Amino acid sequence: MSARRTQNFSQDDSTQYEGDEQSSHSSFMDRQARENAEPALKKFPVIVLLSIFGVGALVGLFFLVQFLMTYPQTSAAHNVQLTLLNPKIEAGSAYVDVQVINDNNASVKQMTMHYTIAGASGATISDGNVSLDQLVAAGSQAVIPHVKLGAISEAPKSLHADVTQAFCP
Repeated sequence: MSARRTQNFSQDDSTQYEGDEQSSHSSFMDRQARENAEPALKKFPVIVLLSIFGVGALVGLFFLVQFLMTYPQTSAAHNVQLTLLNPKIEAGSAYVDVQVINDNNASVKQMTMHYTIAGASGATISDGNVSLDQLVAAGSQAVIPHVKLGAISEAPKSLHADVTQAFCP
């Protein structure tokens, strides 16, 4: 019976199927030709990738310019050492004498010092920034007396300070 079914197909039916196959094949080819004719830069995935790359390049350029603009201050700050001398508590505020050692090859001025004061429990009881406006010559040191750090609420146990900025005039 199955042999009869294969014999019952007429030649007209097979040409009809071949024509449909050719029309779908030609429409597929036409669609492929249209897609390939479109420039690659106008395709959505390429546009998305280029925009991500462009935004990344702009952000990178911003940080590069920021780094180059602040490089003299940050490099000068790395070559300045602070020693905190004679800590005192007067009227609820902490005071220290700050010894500044300048290892730069240029004088520094307008330094910013970040300090942290810890209490007996180890928790921070005071922190902040203090501006030190004394000129310290290249390769020398200076002591800045009686620098006010800030109000404290309990007896301090430790004190730490770092130079965050230093300008070379």
